[in-house]
Amino acid sequence: MQLPHPIQDYLARYGFPIRYGYVRKQWPASYYQSVFVTDVAVVRALETVTDSEGMMHPGEGWTRLVITPQRGLRAVNAMLTGLHEPYSTHLAMLEALCGLEHLKITYQEALRKRYLWHEFGDLHLILP
Repeated sequence: MQLPHPIQDYLARYGFPIRYGYVRKQWPASYYQSVFVTDVAVVRALETVTDSEGMMHPGEGWTRLVITPQRGLRAVNAMLTGLHEPYSTHLAMLEALCGLEHLKITYQEALRKRYLWHEFGDLHLILP
């Protein structure tokens, strides 16, 4: 999306992306762009419009749905995702997909190999 020229100038002069503490220097905004859509507004949106029999229906608007292992998933059976903080709703959603034991193994390996999290984090495919 191309922003109007005055807005681009303003953002270039005063704005900057949010950075986590482990990112030592400020990177250009173009470094933060991804070809992947975030796993969560997508999964939550699909799950919001999917009924208990697994059928999706048209819908629009906002969702307050929080996906937990207790609620489970009805529409999604795999996910491209990054690594998430302990006790986050994102992590609960991953647990709903693949289970706690699978997540423990995944995160132990990510820590062992020093994978990155957040904006420059590694992306991985999770299958149940």
